[in-house]
Parts: sequence; C-alpha cells; structure tokens
Amino acid sequence: MNIQIFPLIAGQQLSANAIGTKVVLAERDLIDSIVKPAVEAFEEVCSLADALVDDIKAQYESGQYSLPVPVAQLKFFSCGVGLHTHRPEDYVVRKWRDNVQLFLRRGKAAEVRSCNLVVYTREAYLADPQLTEEQREWLLPDTSHVLITCLAVGGPERAQHTVNRLARNIAGGNAEWSPEAIAQRIMTEHYDAKQAEGMDPEILFGAALHLVAGYYTDKLAAAVEYDDRWCVVAD
Repeated sequence: MNIQIFPLIAGQQLSANAIGTKVVLAERDLIDSIVKPAVEAFEEVCSLADALVDDIKAQYESGQYSLPVPVAQLKFFSCGVGLHTHRPEDYVVRKWRDNVQLFLRRGKAAEVRSCNLVVYTREAYLADPQLTEEQREWLLPDTSHVLITCLAVGGPERAQHTVNRLARNIAGGNAEWSPEAIAQRIMTEHYDAKQAEGMDPEILFGAALHLVAGYYTDKLAAAVEYDDRWCVVAD
C-alpha cells in the first residue's frame, strides 16, 4: 500500500501556516502511524464482512473513505474551527483557494473532540471531475490511496459543507450533488426494498426528483446556521 498526501488540502494541513484543521506530525509519521493502519483496518473489515451497513458499504464501493482517528491520536490534530467572537483582533485575513477570506486566529480553535481522515482509492481519486490535469499527473504510478484531507471537529456536528462550498457543489462543481445523484440518494434513504417492490423504477425516481429541492434547502439551512456560529481558524 502506497499513500500520497493531496498537496492542495491535506498537504497544507501539515504546514506551519495551516488553514482549518492542522496536523502536528511529520508527513511520514502521519502516513505510517495513523493513515495506513486506518485504511488497512477498514478494507480488511469490509472484505471479510458478509454484510455491511449502508454507509460503510457505500464508502467501500465508491472508494471514498471517511475514517475515524483513535482518541489517543487526537493530540496530533488542531481543530479547524472556533466560535465567532465580536473582537476584530481575533481575526486574520488569508488567501485561500484564490480568494481572500477572513479567519479566526489559531489560538481560538475549539478543542478537538473527533477527527476523520478522508481517503480516496486511486480509482476514486482519478474519477473526481474537479481534478485538473496537473493533479492527475501528480499521482505516482504505484499509489494506491490518496489522503484528501483531515477533518478535526471541536464543536457540535458541523454542517457537511460551508454555505459557499455547498452552493458551488449544487451549481455543478460536484457530480455527487447533481439532482439525479440526490434523487438516487433519496430513494435509498426513503424507500426500502419491500416498499419499492412492484413499483415502476421510473415512477419511483420521478417521485424522488420532486424531493430534491427540499433536500437542498435543508442542507443549505443547516450550513447557514453553522456558519453563523463557527468560523474556520488559521495560523
């Protein structure tokens, strides 16, 4: 197993000037001590299990893993967010993804309560429609997995995306957020095999499509509520 660290996100989390989650380990130590054992354990369990819960099965089949970091290793991560304050001096301006943005100072980061590693298999990484040609060429021939990012959480369960990122995904930046993909997800969540039995698949899919707008609205509302209280931190 050979794991690369995606430089655009996970790579900057290892830097002295990290934005969001920060990793206080050397790159090799992060891979050997935390990432590789997590990937090996997850894939071994999935390959041996007779049946998997839907979420785990979906991760395994898609090659897009979200792997929890053991509690004993949380000390190697700094939380990516903190509570907003009313003091301008608590904030810094940084450039992130070609945009100048406002961030909370690192010293205001919340205590880490949990952390997940987002890891893609080689196949899942190359299937990402947002990759540039340079990012595709960056992948080494013998790489089996890519660590995309580390998500250290300190407050309540965070919204899946910020308002800005969610809007971009819905606008076409991520195939997983297309109306068709969301309708398929709704079908899986709302109709079990027994309920769907005997129903025309096209009618079922059409019914799910009518629920997509409500799904988007709920996700955006959750993102707005989260962004109003919490802010990404930066060094």
